[in-house]
Amino acid sequence: MSSKQIFLLPFAGGNCYSYRSLTNYISKDYDIFTLELPGRGKRTSEDLIRNREAAIRDYLYQIMRLRNGKPYLIFGHSMGAIMAFYLTLQLESRFDAPRRIIVTGSAGPGIASYKKEYLSSDNEFKEVLRSFGGMPEEVLSDDSLFNFFNPILRSDFQILEEFDLPNEYIKTDVLAIMGNNEKHASFIENWKKFSFGKVLVNHLEGGHFFINQHLNEIALEINHS
Repeated sequence: MSSKQIFLLPFAGGNCYSYRSLTNYISKDYDIFTLELPGRGKRTSEDLIRNREAAIRDYLYQIMRLRNGKPYLIFGHSMGAIMAFYLTLQLESRFDAPRRIIVTGSAGPGIASYKKEYLSSDNEFKEVLRSFGGMPEEVLSDDSLFNFFNPILRSDFQILEEFDLPNEYIKTDVLAIMGNNEKHASFIENWKKFSFGKVLVNHLEGGHFFINQHLNEIALEINHS
């Protein structure tokens, strides 16, 4: 019987299937829940969310329905890492904080230059997506596939790009990991500005989606938490 819970928050454009490979490495000590926002995955019939407050409320509602009193973690990559921070603020205020958050592919609040890419032309937006390296080229070069993912990705970028720099701090411990070739990898220590808890930082080889080449290492950090 599982003794812990873990809630996985997807990256931009992600859904409840985004971490299927990672979950194969996570210990059976965990009940695993990959959350998703409306408009994707199993929730494609729902309207997309385009602002931070609504997204946090949605994630918070999902977690509160699934909580069972057991110790738990939150894991998030890229957009999911930023969402993990804001979600933890809400959970701490409800006296049900995670034991730790594990955040990857992000140097934390205030580092990325939010240029409102979600307002760019399709061709410009495709180049932005290519720069992150996580979107298959066949999706970007196929109009029907791109037109399906385009509004989902733009809504997630809008959530990220309209963030204000937070003036609050969490008390929860943080483990932050980035690929050593990511654009903002050198700013990873920024996470220490936003938690009174223990903050550990690390780099692994790779770019923004380095996690796909380091599933075992990421899972080991989860399993030992």
